[in-house]
Amino acid sequence: MMHTRNCKTVHDYLNKDLWDMKRLERMLDEEMGEDVVKETKAKLLAYWKIEPKNIRDYFEQLDARVAELKQAGGGPEMTIMQRQECFILANNFIGDDETPSKVYLHRMIEPFTRVMTAKMSMDMANVPMDDPAFKLKYLIFNLHDTNVSNFLRYLGYWKAHGYRRHVKFGSSVRLELIKRNMKMMSVNE
Repeated sequence: MMHTRNCKTVHDYLNKDLWDMKRLERMLDEEMGEDVVKETKAKLLAYWKIEPKNIRDYFEQLDARVAELKQAGGGPEMTIMQRQECFILANNFIGDDETPSKVYLHRMIEPFTRVMTAKMSMDMANVPMDDPAFKLKYLIFNLHDTNVSNFLRYLGYWKAHGYRRHVKFGSSVRLELIKRNMKMMSVNE
């Protein structure tokens, strides 16, 4: 469900249902509206002819249906489903044990943090402007919707803005790297 096979701890947590499915279902109802979720479940039941046993099944139905609707041109029904899908992905680590979430985020963010740290070190070392490394201006983080949704959760995006602008196919996070010239001041100044 959450593309984590390269890390056993995280994979087991998510795929052996060690996370709190019931809590995530309640959160989904609260965030999206119980009526919206019920209506979507009814549409999926009518389409798939299979009632989801839990939120994992519901997510898989949403994911498959969104892909089909995207190929058919999208529309409001797809948008409603995508918002729910995004919410589930962004909160799929809900539960008492925070370790799997931290491991997942660390494994995802570390390579990108290394690039930014190297760039900042170069800026502080006054690397000459003609050095190719000086030209790094943007860092584009283009990953699967699972990664993007969790990264935005880590940054606090969902708390600040909600799910109106949800992760869609081809979403990415672009960070602009800004160099500021800072004058060092002594304590006496």
